[in-house]
Amino acid sequence: MPSRPQDALASILIEDVPSEEIPSIVLKVAQRLKNKKYDDSGLQHAKLVASLLVLCQALLSPPQLLEAEILLHNFVLTYLSEHEPGDLRVATQVVQVCEYSDTLLGRLVSLCARKISFTVQALVHEPGGFAIRPIAQTQTYQKTTRADDNIIEQLDASHAIVCLKVLSYSNTSIFSSIQGIEMNLLYLVGATSQELSANSRDTLNALIVRSTRSTFTDHSLWTFWDQILALTSRAADRHHATAGYQLWACMISRQHDSLRHLYTDHKQYWKWIQQGLLSGTTEQRKTCLFILQASLQFLAAHTSPALCFVPHTFTKYSNVYQNCVLQKYLNQIQDALPDLLTLSQRDSGVGASWILALLGAALEHDTQDAVRNIIGGWILSHGLPVVLGAIEDVPEFLEKSFLAWACVGSLYASSLTRSFSESPICHHGERLSQFLIDILNHDTNFETKHNTVKAIMSFIVNGGGSLHATARVFLLQALVNSLVPTNFELDQEEVELVLAITYQANFQQMGRDLMTLQCGELLTLIHEGGQESSKIAAVAKESAAIKAGTTRLNVNDEHEKAYDYLESFAQDAKRPMGDDHAALDHSKSRNLSLVTLNQWIRASKARCLWHEGLYHGCVYINQVLDMCEHDFECEELEFAFEAIWDQLEVQDYPKTILMMLPSILFHKSSVRLLKKDSALIGVLSKALHELHALAENRIYVFPPLAEALYVAFAIVPQAVYLPFVATFSRFANNPPTTRIEFQLENAIAPKLERLAPGRTYFFYYGASEAVGHAYLLRTLNDLPITPAWTNLRQELLDTLLHAWIHQKQPVPMSSKFKSSAQLQTMLLLLEGLRAHLSHDEITVYTSSFQHILALEPHPRYRLLLEWILLRLYSQLPISPRFDLLKILSEADHHGNPKYLASLLKLSTMLARLPDSSEAFSLELMTHLIPLVASAKIVIRHEAQWTFPILWSHVERQGWYEILTNPAFLRLNGHIRSLDAYKNPPPARVLEMFDPTQDHNLVTLYCGRWLGIAPPEPAKVSPKEIQDVIVKYHAGNEKVGVLPLGLVTSPTGETKSLSLNAAAASTNTTNTLVPLQTKASTFALPTSLISDSITSPHPARKARNIILIASLIANPFNLGGLSRISEIFGVSALYIPSLSVLGHKDFTSVSVSSHFWLPIHELSGGGNEKSGGDSTALRDFLTKKKVEGWKVVGIEQTDSSFVIGRRQKQDEKAEGDNSTNTDIQSGRSQGKSVQGEYQFPERVVLLLGSEREGIPPILLAETDQCVEIEQVGQTRSMNVQTAAAVVLYEWVRQWG
Repeated sequence: MPSRPQDALASILIEDVPSEEIPSIVLKVAQRLKNKKYDDSGLQHAKLVASLLVLCQALLSPPQLLEAEILLHNFVLTYLSEHEPGDLRVATQVVQVCEYSDTLLGRLVSLCARKISFTVQALVHEPGGFAIRPIAQTQTYQKTTRADDNIIEQLDASHAIVCLKVLSYSNTSIFSSIQGIEMNLLYLVGATSQELSANSRDTLNALIVRSTRSTFTDHSLWTFWDQILALTSRAADRHHATAGYQLWACMISRQHDSLRHLYTDHKQYWKWIQQGLLSGTTEQRKTCLFILQASLQFLAAHTSPALCFVPHTFTKYSNVYQNCVLQKYLNQIQDALPDLLTLSQRDSGVGASWILALLGAALEHDTQDAVRNIIGGWILSHGLPVVLGAIEDVPEFLEKSFLAWACVGSLYASSLTRSFSESPICHHGERLSQFLIDILNHDTNFETKHNTVKAIMSFIVNGGGSLHATARVFLLQALVNSLVPTNFELDQEEVELVLAITYQANFQQMGRDLMTLQCGELLTLIHEGGQESSKIAAVAKESAAIKAGTTRLNVNDEHEKAYDYLESFAQDAKRPMGDDHAALDHSKSRNLSLVTLNQWIRASKARCLWHEGLYHGCVYINQVLDMCEHDFECEELEFAFEAIWDQLEVQDYPKTILMMLPSILFHKSSVRLLKKDSALIGVLSKALHELHALAENRIYVFPPLAEALYVAFAIVPQAVYLPFVATFSRFANNPPTTRIEFQLENAIAPKLERLAPGRTYFFYYGASEAVGHAYLLRTLNDLPITPAWTNLRQELLDTLLHAWIHQKQPVPMSSKFKSSAQLQTMLLLLEGLRAHLSHDEITVYTSSFQHILALEPHPRYRLLLEWILLRLYSQLPISPRFDLLKILSEADHHGNPKYLASLLKLSTMLARLPDSSEAFSLELMTHLIPLVASAKIVIRHEAQWTFPILWSHVERQGWYEILTNPAFLRLNGHIRSLDAYKNPPPARVLEMFDPTQDHNLVTLYCGRWLGIAPPEPAKVSPKEIQDVIVKYHAGNEKVGVLPLGLVTSPTGETKSLSLNAAAASTNTTNTLVPLQTKASTFALPTSLISDSITSPHPARKARNIILIASLIANPFNLGGLSRISEIFGVSALYIPSLSVLGHKDFTSVSVSSHFWLPIHELSGGGNEKSGGDSTALRDFLTKKKVEGWKVVGIEQTDSSFVIGRRQKQDEKAEGDNSTNTDIQSGRSQGKSVQGEYQFPERVVLLLGSEREGIPPILLAETDQCVEIEQVGQTRSMNVQTAAAVVLYEWVRQWG
């Protein structure tokens, strides 16, 4: 036994003491334990007593020794019971005292074993004491002395278990005389108390692993295994299941020969390993992988090689499982997919059940969605029957794992594709349906095919929240397409499941009808001789009714039915006594009139409008309005409308009525009755407001409402009394869009039409959203040119313009309060006002729009603003156009280069108008000469693109003075010879605009300018705009203030353009671009070649930081940035070329960080001297700003914020050259907390090159710049270090 401090103290205590006096001294010291407190000092005294007993054992008589041991034993056990149960430190101290004597240690173990046994017995008789009850008789111990019994009662079971845990780590031989302790501990692992369970598990693990004796007999091994199996079977109880697998792993680690029978004879052995891999905690799954590997190694060493297990194959299986399930890094999962495909082959040696366990674990609901999508997509791509070669385990996998992922609603919404010419396609739903068809067609076994069918049907019935409504349709479609052609016979259970599906709720009518037809198809597969129940007959009848009712009702043909229905209600109405109402008109002439209808409504107390009566009432009113022009009073119409509207609200706005009502309320006949102060104005205005609100959520209301408004506003003069300004400002600010559920309905429409021809999307919901937008724009375009409408046009224009003028600066790139629709509306309004605005009014509008253009950063909005200004300047005299040229001639034009570039484009368009003069073009071209060499690249590029366009116009006009100018000739020839001019970037093509030919509706609403990054889908096609003209104006395209334009596609489809097509440069404000304060000259790129960004490599969930290192060329620095980015959780790192990832300098610094971090290629362009081009980087920054990110440059500039410096905005630190104006300006403005700069929450950090930093062209794209406070003379630090400091500061602020 090693020497302890108390041994030395004991030796000093008895040194020089006569031997005959030593026993009395030892007893006195031991008796003092009675007065000691049960704290650390008392424990130290107990250790002293134990040392004295060891040293003086030969001098003590047996009674003396027994007395001292009892005193010591009682003290330490009482000390143990006085402390918190399960305290490992206390138990360790007690064991250390008892280890002085084998007798003390033996008594401690015996008492602890008895306490554990008594605890097991108590919990057996206690309701709820065990989560997993013992499956065999427990080991009991006889009681001994009363003193021991008292001590056992004082001890907590956790005290005893923790003491045994401490002993199991150091002295397992002491347990050799204690039989059954392992089984009792195993039983306590199943206790309801998790603390007691965890302590028992840890102690038992230590006993199994460290014990030198054979823990189990053949009989006890099976009992032990069955108890462990009972623990692991509690999949929902993760604590006990994990504990069971951990004990299982301990058993395997012993590698006893007796365990061989478990591997080969026990049927549940391999199944429960798979179950542990399939679901549970990460700790449990790792344990199961260990069990699998250890079991296979044991089998390889102790059994015949004829077994079907291949250890090295399962080693690969374990690696794939770890990558896909345990680590869950997306790039590792992608890399593991080829190995997964190899393992899934029939000859791999890995059975189908193991692959399904892996796939099921990866698809578990608490796994992150990105992982589930990768694995689920892999399954859909490769198909289970093809790769597995076994089908018997597939039904359970489908029902419990795969379909729970495959039926999540976001997968259907995100995979929708739309076009004008065809119905949307839900790609995920189609893939899922085909996947299930392949499984069912592949299965030739009668029994397993029935099991697969039942699994799919059961999931539809019991799927719950994970089953999206649209998913039911695709699952049923798979069953119909696979089973019906083969005349598969359904058994009784399957028939019951189909009937249960039939009566499930589906939140849209198309889906309900399609499910009914699909279930009807499946119910035709009842085996011969089967009795048809009334439920089956009802489904068949409902299916037949759906197929029969495929013709939309024509309102004009329904008026006779409406008359009969409403009249019958009135005749049957019971009038109260004393009713003096006039007698009803029962004549058979059926003269339609509102007076008659209102009499029926009054007589029946509006019951004639209940339920289907509301439809008949609407048909009746529509017929009256069609037939009668002015033979009814306004009050009668008002009463009828209010009665209809009241019932509409009572019946919760039925779809059919909502689609009919706009054409009735805003019928030409009703609108013509409007006059000033009429009560009918209030009725229709309220209805218009309510219908507008409904149209924003129920898209089927929008097209009929828009058409009714077109008829009213564009055709009927009295419509000026309706709230035109409020209605169309709301449409412009919030254009109605189709919600995702209606898009999904449209996607399943072709399936419904195949089963019931005529049941199209139009049958259920009428015209599409695009038709509604066509009527809206035609309304604005076709409004009458009258004084009243002129005032309304101007009021609407001023309303929309006010918000744009008073934007808060700095103006954001994107905002929910700004849209292209607003600018399109203002352009059409100005076209209608052109002939009615005075010179002063045009001048004011011109000034306002130029102010907006000067601030606006969005390239698409800038193009529309330039178009508007072009039309305004075309109405002014020639002289104001020359004022634009004066702005261009100013020497200091660097404050707002994008505004100057826009004025260049505007001046060029004005020069190309038919009324433009040669003098204007000459002066413009003269100004272009210096601008093509401007230090501002935005201005330089615009001037270079503009000059050839203007030269072509001069050539068409034949202006000799300009054509013979040698400077102009040489410049034109040089620009046209450049490759960039011959192969223009996509953005330049999108921005091309002819001021005469492109001034039309098709260009305004469907033009190529919509493709400017970030692209915006067109809301309407040319064909739908043209259809309005054909329907209401017999194809006269000259109607309205703006011509139709060329309808280029017979289908009306507008092709979408790539995000990378944008090359428009943007600026957030009109403030000064910061100047670099580094001692280096700046260079500007001149090349116009655009490189696209590579597809992002997926990675783990990261912070809202993107790091741009596209300007850095040194592989060493890039490797360091990779390492730093991965450490701080950057979401993505962008570098100039991915080829650097293999460079030795890169990998020497990055270590393995680039394997865990999404790294993308993004060309930064270098500088002008190297011929670089920053177009791709600028486009990327623009795209990110549109998405709501803030671009922050890490650069020393005259307006950079100094991170880490605490100062007020009006205080200037030494060496800081920024002015108070700079700090207050929109471009430099940064949030501060207690005088400290605060980063934006979503930030794109832009790093400069090693020598030149961030070039000016890219500084113009930054929202803010930051630098690191420095006190030395170097004024520069390595880019890796600078990035690390900035990243740390962001993490400190945002976490």
